[in-house]
Formats: sequence, C-alpha cells, structure tokens
Amino acid sequence: MNESFQLLLALKGYGIAAKAYLGANYVWLPGAVVGTFTLVNSVRLLAYVPQMLSAARDVNGASGISYATWSLFLVSHLSTIAYALVSLGDLIMALLFFGNALACLAIIAITYVKRKRHGRRRAGRGEPGAGVGIADVYDISHCREGALRSQAPHGPRRSS
Repeated sequence: MNESFQLLLALKGYGIAAKAYLGANYVWLPGAVVGTFTLVNSVRLLAYVPQMLSAARDVNGASGISYATWSLFLVSHLSTIAYALVSLGDLIMALLFFGNALACLAIIAITYVKRKRHGRRRAGRGEPGAGVGIADVYDISHCREGALRSQAPHGPRRSS
C-alpha cells in the first residue's frame, strides 16, 4: 500500500514538473489545450444526435443500445462535473459535461420508452415471454428454447 502511495506521489510530481516545463517553454500551449478541449467537447454534443435518432427510429425496442454503457458514460460525466466544480472551479467545463450528461440521459430515456412500447406491442400479439420482466428491457426475440437462431438474411435455420 505504501509503495502505491509513493508511486502516486511520484506521478503527481512528474505531472507538476511537466506542466511547469511546458508552460514556461511553450507559452501558447495552455491556451491551445483549453481551446481544443472546449471545441472537441462542444462538438461531441452533436455526436450524440445520431445515437438518439437511431434509438428513436428502432422498431425492435432500441435493442442495439446498451444501458450499462450509457449509464457508465452518464456517471463518468457527472463525476467530471463534480471534479470541474470542486477541484478546478471551472464552470465552463462543468457546463460542457452537463450537456454531455443530459445527452446520455436522453439516450437512456429514449431506450427505456422504446423498450417498454416494444414489450407492450409484443404482449399484445401474444408472443411468448413478451411484456414481462427481462423481455421489456432486453430484446430476446432472437432466442428460442435457449438456442440462438440464425440472424442471416435467409431467415432461421430449420433442422431436418
């Protein structure tokens, strides 16, 4: 444990030294880094739009969207907001990541609604396993008696 702590302190020291060296020798670099960070994270907000549209248009309950992945992205953005405010006092960074967090939340919400609707539609058609439990959240329509059927364009394989 003590060795890990010493390693962290050494890395922190190297980081401080690198910042001092780069700041002194490349005066333009801190401004360029902040500008690049702001630009890239602002544009990233637009990158969420195709995922939102894909989830909204999906007729199979947004089966290609992972709750786990988007929830992790959401928590990551929320922790970055806290870091920006508490450790850096940087409201602009916090606002950028707040936008990212809202976009993740929107994708999760769209997926939730689509899966609920898809589960109700399947239940209305009397499909086995539809409208209950896991089928509402995860698309298991490709499963039959525990075995996966082929997803090939020619349809499911039939045994002779």
